[in-house]
Amino acid sequence: MITYRLKNNNLSTSCIKQGVHTDTLIWTSEGYKRAKHIKLGDLVQTKLGFKPVQVISNHGVIPCIKVITNKGFEITCTDDLALDTPSSIKKEVNFPNSYIKSGDSVNLWYKGVEKYPNNYLPLDTSKKIDKSIKDVELPSLLTEDVALALAFILSRGTFNRATINLYLTNSKLDYVQSLFKSIFKIEITGSPYNNNVTYIYSTLILNWCENNNIRKSEDIPDVILRSPISVQCAFIRGLFSSRNKIDDNVNIMSIHKKWLQYIQNFCLLHFGMSSVIKKIANYSRTIKKYKLVIKDKESFLKNIGYIWNDDLLKLKTNLKPVKSNKVMIKISSIEKIEAPIVNFMVDDTFCVANGFIFR
Repeated sequence: MITYRLKNNNLSTSCIKQGVHTDTLIWTSEGYKRAKHIKLGDLVQTKLGFKPVQVISNHGVIPCIKVITNKGFEITCTDDLALDTPSSIKKEVNFPNSYIKSGDSVNLWYKGVEKYPNNYLPLDTSKKIDKSIKDVELPSLLTEDVALALAFILSRGTFNRATINLYLTNSKLDYVQSLFKSIFKIEITGSPYNNNVTYIYSTLILNWCENNNIRKSEDIPDVILRSPISVQCAFIRGLFSSRNKIDDNVNIMSIHKKWLQYIQNFCLLHFGMSSVIKKIANYSRTIKKYKLVIKDKESFLKNIGYIWNDDLLKLKTNLKPVKSNKVMIKISSIEKIEAPIVNFMVDDTFCVANGFIFR
């Protein structure tokens, strides 16, 4: 998020072209919101707690910069905004982004957000005719168990006209069958031809996903972003548990970099877990693949959890817990691009977006 100065209750003329990418994640009193969904009066996270948004301006697609760090954190914004750097803290001023360069250090904010009411989000349960299964029960609230099921669907599932195919190993099948039966009152069956494929025969569940904008894409569903912290933890736990085994480090791979950046942002913001996103070798030239590595295994297992290996809680952590409310990382590159930009103004203070601190 970005903060601007108010002078005599008017927006300074120097702020007219400032802003961040419309998809930037902002922590609010209603959970994460993308910058393009911020409204006047929304309470957004700052160093001084939640502050109301006073001004919003949409600039459309304009020249801006993408700041990429050595840990995988990224922010796309205009070059006249001010990142929080070690030098800016010492001098109590902030330099516009046009002054920063590769190799410079920037501060990230974590373990300093306010919580918001733990109310489960309502879900659309309107039904269409489903000839395949008559007694399917559609959940009306996004609880921790429902978030776990969605993680398996989005991480290991493919959507067809009448089925959702889950690609799971036999060792995970019993747990997933029990989970879906408790939520949807439905029996899911394995494929007679492939031991790693499980079928969910129900257009009702497909329609339920569609009605709640839950689909496989590069963006995390908004219903997850706006859920209580415990529900988001369950969703992340499901993503890791559906794909990976934890060894020396906690890691997960995906072609969707935004998913990994969301997990990275969430774990840092709420639990102070440091991590890095790496591009991994891929034989396909058309598809990029990334890996998120969290070295603080003990903290991850304590705060997020893992379904299959509870005994790993006893193992020693490979990274000491972070004790401050900031972490310093280095800028690896700055790219000049054009992107959709929106700005919003709160009272004069430091604010947070994608983990970065602005003034």
